[in-house]
Amino acid sequence: LNEVRATLPDLQKIQYQLQHVFRCFQLREIPPPAKQHSGRFPKAALRFPGLRIEFDVDTGLSNLSTGDVDIAIRLAKPKSETLIGRRLTTIPLGLFRAQDYSLADKSEYPDLSGEQLLWLDHTLGPIPENIWLRDHGREDRSIVRSTSLRALEKACIAGLGIAPLPVYRGKELGLEVVPEPELPARQPWIVYHRDNRNNRRIRSVRNWIAACFKKEVGL
Repeated sequence: LNEVRATLPDLQKIQYQLQHVFRCFQLREIPPPAKQHSGRFPKAALRFPGLRIEFDVDTGLSNLSTGDVDIAIRLAKPKSETLIGRRLTTIPLGLFRAQDYSLADKSEYPDLSGEQLLWLDHTLGPIPENIWLRDHGREDRSIVRSTSLRALEKACIAGLGIAPLPVYRGKELGLEVVPEPELPARQPWIVYHRDNRNNRRIRSVRNWIAACFKKEVGL
């Protein structure tokens, strides 16, 4: 009995941690706004006292069914009946270049046939950007392929070519927009398990994430 009593403080500590840890997962391939939420964590800490946030960014899919995470941010609507998807602010994409990069096609709407493209890697699968590149017959124009949007941003800033970026991000970086052809927008979703739909703690953080998206992406 004394041994059981001795373990009570540790058990209470574990219980506290389970009640106050919020786990969020985001795909690494997603355009940056959710990554930039980390800059908002201090305000979140004030809003949700006692809450510890575990923020994981990866290329894999988290398992919401097993409780690995409480919320995931994905670029596709969930298909499982056990999951709920909430539509976040749509992310418009555009083609951007640095001022130092001189377009080979000087017309008002360049067709990119003579341009150097900086693109997302084919290993990311049939994402809208890669489908667009294939359908426009411009795969042979990509001189850089990367799974990292940050890497494409840096290559673009260095004047190596034209990159597909979220419109808000291209403007933040002071890059020049290439007006045509138009890229498809991306639709992010905030996903959570159906059992957590009435969890006030998780709902509060969901609303916070949605507000961050609206502020960062809204044009």
